[in-house]
Amino acid sequence: MNNLNDQTKKRLTLVVIPFSFNLKQNKECNEGYKKVLEEIKINNINSNNESVEIEHKIINVNSIDDGLKSKAIDEVLNEVTASNEKRCVLLGGDHVITALTLKRIAKKCKEQQKSLLLIVLDAHADCAASLTEPTNEDWINWLIKNNIIEPSNIILFGTRSIDKTEVEFIRQEKIKVLKIDSNINDMIYFIMETARKYDVVYLSIDIDILDALVFPYVNFPEPAGLMAGQLLQIIQKLKLLPQLRFIDITEYNPTKDKDNIGAKLLSKIIIELA
Repeated sequence: MNNLNDQTKKRLTLVVIPFSFNLKQNKECNEGYKKVLEEIKINNINSNNESVEIEHKIINVNSIDDGLKSKAIDEVLNEVTASNEKRCVLLGGDHVITALTLKRIAKKCKEQQKSLLLIVLDAHADCAASLTEPTNEDWINWLIKNNIIEPSNIILFGTRSIDKTEVEFIRQEKIKVLKIDSNINDMIYFIMETARKYDVVYLSIDIDILDALVFPYVNFPEPAGLMAGQLLQIIQKLKLLPQLRFIDITEYNPTKDKDNIGAKLLSKIIIELA
């Protein structure tokens, strides 16, 4: 009989980029990975009772410009892009890390003539008027304005805090927006069927997609979000797609998580993705 060590999977690379937009509360998110890594050490068994070995790398960047030029980020993403089997999870930090990584991935996809789909799970639209550099409030706008990804290749899921200018931007750019519905299976089916049409899928999870009562360990919690079980259900379905190559998880603030409840959930999410 095989023991758990015989069943260890090594398909997952965890890349920690502890970087955030220059706000005090966002910078607190930069320390979240420490709690998450500790929880992974304590329990690395997934829902199939398999032991998961996760290789993690920490890449420090000092500014957005530094992040955009980072050779260390280039090397990791190039390694995953070159393989048809590898999967990479990126852990922030705030949502700025998505802009830092997606710019590179989109360029590689264009070079290789591969189609790219961005699925964003987020309580906020993050489509504010774009500045010269991306922030956690405008990074989607920044990606579109800089011709990094076509708006038709973006799905926003769970957005429930959005201002009038963002509504107009989304309408003009014809970005797909899916609201949280009582029948989560229909939403998952739509996302899965859409994702199968693409060569590469990037899943971006702002953890405030979860309901504020379930996961208050973020800077901007919002009501009427997903339950933890629903998020895990989405992840367990999406991970079956071979096209799902990149996932990021952002906005976890460990200073609000005194009992490590949030860290335990994030570690479970990462382990399920292996």
